Amino acid sequence: MSLVFGSSVFEFEVFRIDAKLRRLSRVDSGDVIPLTPRAFDLLYYLSTNAGRVISKEELMETVWEGSAVEESNLSQTIFVLRKLLGEDKKAPRLILTVPGVGYRFIAKVEAIGERSTPDQRRLLNDRQGTNSNEAYQAYVRGRFFWNKRTAVSLRQAVAHFEDAIEKDPKFAHAYTGLSDSYRLLSEYYAAATPNISMNKAKAAISRSQEIDEQLSEAHASLAYAQAFYDWDWATAEESFRSALEIDPLNATTHQWFAELMMVRGRFEEARRHIDQAIEISSESTAIHTCLAVFYYLQRDANALISQARQILKLDPKSGYGHFYLGFGYEFAETYKVAVDEFGRAAIAFGEPADIAEELRLAYERGGMPAVWYKRLEQYATREHLAEYPPFLKSLVPARLGDREMMYRFLGEALDQRDRGIIYIKQEPFLAVYQSESRMQGLVKELRLE
Repeated sequence: MSLVFGSSVFEFEVFRIDAKLRRLSRVDSGDVIPLTPRAFDLLYYLSTNAGRVISKEELMETVWEGSAVEESNLSQTIFVLRKLLGEDKKAPRLILTVPGVGYRFIAKVEAIGERSTPDQRRLLNDRQGTNSNEAYQAYVRGRFFWNKRTAVSLRQAVAHFEDAIEKDPKFAHAYTGLSDSYRLLSEYYAAATPNISMNKAKAAISRSQEIDEQLSEAHASLAYAQAFYDWDWATAEESFRSALEIDPLNATTHQWFAELMMVRGRFEEARRHIDQAIEISSESTAIHTCLAVFYYLQRDANALISQARQILKLDPKSGYGHFYLGFGYEFAETYKVAVDEFGRAAIAFGEPADIAEELRLAYERGGMPAVWYKRLEQYATREHLAEYPPFLKSLVPARLGDREMMYRFLGEALDQRDRGIIYIKQEPFLAVYQSESRMQGLVKELRLE
């Protein structure tokens, strides 16, 4: 997980938090204090809610996203934070325990720039976009959930962004966050209908630009919709460049621009933007997943395996980490391990455990062809897979050489504007079909010729 907010560099006592770099350091020496991703998220959430008593339930729901976690996990993480910060529980100066309730961050938290010149403070306020602390806190919570990239968390993000807008109807950043959430909702199966979500996303981004036409995030969100929903590649490229002119240090903009470059087959440019995004936000699983996509499209087995492991190092529960690790092993023809990873990915994405077991048993009976026939059976018979992205479905019959089924799924992907289909020209498992007239017809529909 990676939290990426607007102006998110804060100081308390002798410590500085940089949310974009996900770094805690000492102001006096500059020394970086190593934190686990969970400990960083907890400290960030506490410090950006300074002065407010936060219940244990809220912390576990937010930082652990409602996963099966015991109160002892929270207590242990608080203990680790106190130790690293040199805090004495008996005489707290940073984190106060509120018995039977939760915790309160009691140190003064100061955004970088509050001690600077009036012009610098104005720029900081412009970047935050609101004078309402309640609206900004709701926005921060929205971005927290948005970065988790699950259907459930995206709905939570929508609620928080709507709360921010209710508290400050002129908070442009909140409209951008709402747009980003609706847009991603269209990309998570069983989450929303793409057309409905994208229309809501466009309405929100239009409102954001009415308020602040120089907001980099708004330009980036508009570019995303132009590219990956409207398939207006040239206009999207112009919008991405405008976003980067306003804010060249926006990691997400670099990531999305890289995705556009990969769709267009401009891999050298894509890699430059991915590298810039990682330099800005080195622990973002979303950005590291973008690099995995880069290696996947290049069919670079070794690099893909290494990158997928890096994703899992950042987030051991990442479904995409297991997903791309499976592809890496498949490319390397290490099939048994690939099937295990595909099973782990399915479970991480919320599928029942018996799905993975069925795939494993199929491999034992008949190798990879049996695995893919079993997967087709699962698509046809499992209710929870009814809304599974048709583009991903198409890659199974593509492996088996079943053209009719493959093209049927690709047709559905086109009709539904399934985001995956934009990679149709670069997709490794479709390479052998590129010269066929039906494939060329799809490419033309996508304006990718």
